[in-house]
Amino acid sequence: MTDAYDLLKDTCTRACHDRHACVNGYKQMLASTNVSQMMATWRDNWEDVVESKYADIIRTELPKQYPLLKDEMNKAGIYLNECPEDAKSFVLVLVTDCDKEISIHGKASAYILGEATVSVYEHAQVYSSRCDEARIFLHDYAYGNIKKGHVVASDRSHFECSSVAVIDGCVQCIMKGGEAHVIACKRVDAYNGTLVYSSTPDRIYLDESSQLKPYRNE
Repeated sequence: MTDAYDLLKDTCTRACHDRHACVNGYKQMLASTNVSQMMATWRDNWEDVVESKYADIIRTELPKQYPLLKDEMNKAGIYLNECPEDAKSFVLVLVTDCDKEISIHGKASAYILGEATVSVYEHAQVYSSRCDEARIFLHDYAYGNIKKGHVVASDRSHFECSSVAVIDGCVQCIMKGGEAHVIACKRVDAYNGTLVYSSTPDRIYLDESSQLKPYRNE
C-alpha cells in the first residue's frame, strides 16, 4: 500500500500545483501520511477536488490507481465508478470516463467528472458540471444538479439544470438555460432563455426570456 499511496500523493501534489491550491489545503495534503488522511483532506477541500483543474487530473489518473487504493478509500466512504446499494449520506462517488452504466443508490452523492452513463435512485444526489457527454437518469426521489450533460428525469425526482433535460413523471425542476423536453411534470420553472418543449403550458412557469414551444419527440 505504501507504493500505491506514494503514487496517489504524487498525483495530488501535481494536481495542487496545477490548481494553485490554497495554502491551507496544500499543507493539509502534504501532512497526510496515508489514504485515510488523504481522503479526509479531499473531503475538507471537496470543491477543489471536483470543480477545478484538480478534477481533470483525478479523471485521468485515479482509475489507474484505484484497484490498489480501493479498500482504504471505501473505508473512508469514497468510491470510484461504483456505489454500495445501501449507501449512507457520507458516501461520495467520483465518476470518471466509464463504459459501463453506473448506479448510485441510497443517500450517496455522485460527482461526474467524465463521459459516463449514470442512473441515480432512491434519495441519492448527482452533480455534473464537467462533461457535456455525461448521461444522467434520475429515478425515485433522486436529486440532480446538472450544468453539463443530458438528463432524463422520471418518478418523483427533482433537479436543477442548464443543459438538456427530458422530463417524464411527477418531476420538479428548475431550468437555468438550455432545453427542457416535457412529457409530464409536477412543475417546471424556466429562466435564462430556456426553451421548453411541451404539448401543454400547464405547470410550466417561464420568465420573460424563456419560451414555450410545441413538444417535439426526438
